[in-house]
Amino acid sequence: MSEELPEGSPGEWYTIYPPFERGFGGFSDKWQYMNASVTPIVAGELAHGAFENGFEAYGADILDRLIELGRRHGNRFNCSYTGAHPSPPERQFRCLEMVGQVDVHSSRGWPLKNGNDLRALPKGEQVFAGVPFSLGDLAVGLGEIYLNTCEFPVHAFARSLYLFHTLTGPSDIAGTLIWRYEDGSEVRQYVQRGRDVLGFWMPELPRVQGAPRLAIGWKGANEVLPYVGVSVAGFDNPHPEREVRSLRLVASAEPASWFVMGATVSDSPTYFPVSSISFGIPDGWGASAVIYALIEGLAGVVDADVAFRRVRLSPRWSAASVSSVSACVVYPASSGYVAYRYLVDDGDLEMTVTGSGEDVACAVLLPSSRSVASVLVDGVEVGWRVVEGYVCFDLSLPGPVVVRAKLGSL
Repeated sequence: MSEELPEGSPGEWYTIYPPFERGFGGFSDKWQYMNASVTPIVAGELAHGAFENGFEAYGADILDRLIELGRRHGNRFNCSYTGAHPSPPERQFRCLEMVGQVDVHSSRGWPLKNGNDLRALPKGEQVFAGVPFSLGDLAVGLGEIYLNTCEFPVHAFARSLYLFHTLTGPSDIAGTLIWRYEDGSEVRQYVQRGRDVLGFWMPELPRVQGAPRLAIGWKGANEVLPYVGVSVAGFDNPHPEREVRSLRLVASAEPASWFVMGATVSDSPTYFPVSSISFGIPDGWGASAVIYALIEGLAGVVDADVAFRRVRLSPRWSAASVSSVSACVVYPASSGYVAYRYLVDDGDLEMTVTGSGEDVACAVLLPSSRSVASVLVDGVEVGWRVVEGYVCFDLSLPGPVVVRAKLGSL
């Protein structure tokens, strides 16, 4: 199965597959949300069904991969993951020449003082968010106390422009980007905080619908804040069929200081890696499905009545190559519970079972290639049978009740 998944897929647990290529967007863009995202809801249900229907090793494998997925995302289960991560497109870049006037590495010219600047920002040829930039000693500053406008030549066809830039001040409008073409036409685009640029003060990316056009290119420390940052924004050329003569930046009429450290054009539309986390489903829904598969599937504790008065107990730890475990499942509201210890060594299977209920119907998955010679409950041999790899017998509670099964080889 894993060999058949699309590139970068986190698992086969799709909301729908294959995705719709047309007619969806935003939260349901391709590989997102209900258009082929991957969700632990499906994974948990599939694992539970595998445990219940003779595919125990597959159920355990799903839980193992879910654990690894959760570890890669801050030790938690997000409920919807991007369903595929295709390789980046092949792109050609050209760094544009800019003449700056603001030293962002010190408080000279930077609007904030006392070391609250970008002094750790590297210079020279750099790559941020997969885009190369040529950074000089100075940045272009636009705003009330800086330039009102600046322009830099292009004289080339370009599909997109990337700016390495940041913003200070209360305004959400950094300024205006003007595409100027060789035929004399122009197109203006507002540069807006949160969509096209981020403030330098501990920036965080907002969650957006569709393909991202903004990334945090660089983070570093200064003398005031835990970290500061500079964003990379992509702007698609509204008319890629026209040759671009130049690009003009115009300061905002509102109180804002816009600092541009680098500009790069590309022959490909804007591209940033898509977040591995998708949209639209509460995380608790996915986590509950995983818990369902863990408790009823792998641990094998199923409430067959009310408050665990009657229990179906089917530990399947051998499917996960686990030989020793303790498990307890409890309803806090009623204090109904069932608990057991499970141990398998070379010759025996031993379980100690207790709980608040009355009856337990046990069906314990045997280790591979093992048979049963006898089953003793509190030292007394009881009736048992083997059904499709499970040794089955009944227990009475309350306990604790000690079960020992003598194992042999098939």
